[in-house]
Amino acid sequence: MDDINIDKIHFLKANWCDITVLESEGKYALIDTGFKGSFYTIDSFLKSQGVNKLEFIFLSHFHCDHYGGALRVLENYEVDKLYTKEYKGLEKLGSSGNAEAEEYYIGERENYNAIIAKATEKSSIHYITPALQSITLGKIKLTVFIKDNNIERLYKDEESPFKGIKKFSENTNSTLLYAEFASGAAAVIAGDYVDVITGYEPVDMLNLKTAEEIGHKADIYKLPHHACGVGATEKIAGIYRPDHVVMTIGEEFMQNGHQYSDNLHNALAANPDVKFYYTAKQGYSFYMYGKGNISVRTII
Repeated sequence: MDDINIDKIHFLKANWCDITVLESEGKYALIDTGFKGSFYTIDSFLKSQGVNKLEFIFLSHFHCDHYGGALRVLENYEVDKLYTKEYKGLEKLGSSGNAEAEEYYIGERENYNAIIAKATEKSSIHYITPALQSITLGKIKLTVFIKDNNIERLYKDEESPFKGIKKFSENTNSTLLYAEFASGAAAVIAGDYVDVITGYEPVDMLNLKTAEEIGHKADIYKLPHHACGVGATEKIAGIYRPDHVVMTIGEEFMQNGHQYSDNLHNALAANPDVKFYYTAKQGYSFYMYGKGNISVRTII
């Protein structure tokens, strides 16, 4: 079963950060790169697969638990393309969820500039905008959702109640990818956007709007924001009806009574046979074969 004709999605070991590797027809791509120290996890996995080239790195948004390993990957691997939104520095809240001192945002700008400089030197940069519809890797098609620079819109749009006010987090800018595999299986790979109501409709409830636009089952659902946010409401879970739910945290954070354990209960209500995977202690590889069949293996 394990051959070049089987599409695969690998959720690497990651705790409170995201690292996803796509594989199709001998080609590889990276969706988010975890923290800075996550490079060692990425490097170990890619070396175990004999990989020395990535078709692309896709950064869902500019928080250090998603872009952290990108610079070292660019330094150590051949990377054809980098996909990222432009970082504007217009947010108020840092990756911790708290308001930060000005030094934090200066550091984020320096980190962004370093990644862009290295990508300019070794790769090609493709900015994520509404014009970007989809990306392909071998036989995998990735449709890109939540493509606007929402932070910039909230800050600059004349109709925004927050015009000229720095208030939100880069999570509000996070994309979502919908992956379609040759086997007929599908996966929703969410970043860190969580459904909120700001009073500015273009940036509100985008996970629900995306689910309604997709409109059908997703076999695999990586919950947004490490499962700590509104990601699997009754409506969203009812649309996707996932067989597999991936969370980039430890299982202990999702026990009954946790404020976001409803994500699990709603997924179970939509599909009583759903299986849950927590990447804090180990990673998981999903093999797509046959007609929508999926096999799951652990990554030690």
